[in-house]
Order: sequence, then C-alpha cells, then structure tokens
Amino acid sequence: MHDVEPRRLLSPDTVLRRRKANSFELATLLCSYLIGNGFAACVVSGYATREIVNNDQRRVACPYVPQEEEEEGKEQDQLCSFLVVHKKCDVVV
Repeated sequence: MHDVEPRRLLSPDTVLRRRKANSFELATLLCSYLIGNGFAACVVSGYATREIVNNDQRRVACPYVPQEEEEEGKEQDQLCSFLVVHKKCDVVV
C-alpha cells in the first residue's frame, strides 16, 4: 500500500503556475483563497471527533479556575466559559 499523504506540498502560487496538483495542494490553494477573503479555513486530513471539529470545550477543565471549592463550582463554570477563547474554523476543506 502507498501513503495517502504526499511527501511534499507545493505552494498555492506554484499550483497556479503549473495548473497541476494533488488533492492536498488544491485544498491548500482553496484555503488560501478563503483566508484571503476573511474566512477562517483549514485543511484537515483524517478524522476527528465531533468535539474537535466544533471546538466544543465544555468537558475540558478550565485552567484559570481553582478546583478546590465545590459550592462555587457552578459560578466558576460560568466564569470559565467567558475566560476560554474559542477559535473555530468556518470552513474545513
């Protein structure tokens, strides 16, 4: 069996000049266009859980909140949701 991923990846400029590319290079070219037009885009190879794709961090412990007090846990969870910065890809190629 051969590798699915290419050994090298040509730049979007080279892909346009050559007019020939593999799927990874074309996906990179598309992301280049999308990022240039203000979209958050990324190339993904393989698979990921729904939480990873949607950047769902509800089950991830917030590092900014002390874990020792249980009574204030609900208030701290609400505070945690404001402290965690969420970055999500608008487009996944």
